[in-house]
Amino acid sequence: MKKTALFLIFSLFFIPLFAQQPQLGLPGDNLDLYGVLNLFQNSPTLEDFERSLNSPDSKVNNLDLNGDGQIDYLRVIDNVNGSVHDIILRDDINANESQDVAVIEVERYANNQVHVQIVGDEALYGKNYIVEPQQNTPNPGYRGNVIVNRTYYAPDSWAIVGFMYAPTYVIWNSPFHWGFFPRFWHPWHPVSYNVYYGYPRPYYNYYRRTNYFNSPMAHAYYMTHRSSSSYVRRTYPARPEPSPRGHQESAPIHQVNRENRPVENIHQNQNNQIHQDNQTTHQVNNQNQKIHQTSQPVNNQNQKIHQTSHPVNNQNQKIHQTQHTTTHQESHPNKTNSREKEPERK
Repeated sequence: MKKTALFLIFSLFFIPLFAQQPQLGLPGDNLDLYGVLNLFQNSPTLEDFERSLNSPDSKVNNLDLNGDGQIDYLRVIDNVNGSVHDIILRDDINANESQDVAVIEVERYANNQVHVQIVGDEALYGKNYIVEPQQNTPNPGYRGNVIVNRTYYAPDSWAIVGFMYAPTYVIWNSPFHWGFFPRFWHPWHPVSYNVYYGYPRPYYNYYRRTNYFNSPMAHAYYMTHRSSSSYVRRTYPARPEPSPRGHQESAPIHQVNRENRPVENIHQNQNNQIHQDNQTTHQVNNQNQKIHQTSQPVNNQNQKIHQTSHPVNNQNQKIHQTQHTTTHQESHPNKTNSREKEPERK
């Protein structure tokens, strides 16, 4: 009896925790990429991964893009380019259209370290919806389910990663398509958002959101194979970019400086200060312009005075010339006048 009571208390405490995940408002709400990556990690092969992904027991696939009231079958396709594996999850909307739901991008480097990220398609999750393993992600049961104290490159020890990079690996391309499904497939009805996220999801602590592509080459190669449905674009128009879901984030959307202030606020304050400085400069320029305008009449008056004094100076110059001429005549009399008339001689 006590065990039953404790179990009920435990359930009532934890189930609402998962149900309170922020809603994207996009079709991606019905396919939890944390759960998809967890299925991928715990699958020995890509064929087993596709089977688990489309099983009602996993409680991961709740997607109904074509709106027929039935869960859609998701195909798994591996596009290989050297050491890069782009594992596409593709939904056949009808006989003529397909829509990529997400892609798991895997790349192995020369030192055998492996990058794994799952990227939600922009039409279903918004831009740059990326989930990757946390630093201490438990290995699958094939390795004893122990915690590996490494960086998030721990995927190099996943069984499915070793399977894909084995020399005997045959590239997996799902043989199923619209109208031709495996025998185990029995579609079920989708459930509401609150019911879907009410399922226990302990793997949330194993993965995290990020805004950065670890393997740009893998993503660029995937974009050359991306499939998009016009029906999905018409039915689910683009919406604003969503914020990260939950608390599993490697890099927050708003970066914080040493003073724990958002960088956006600092930039805004700097812009406001620059705006105030520009206003002050504008006021100083207006004052200088007024001073310039005030000094113009004074300059004009001085110019008029100068022009008025100019004729006087000319008159004074003429008087001076006249006086100079008179003085010169007085100092140098005419020879005819200076001579005394000689008496006439007989």
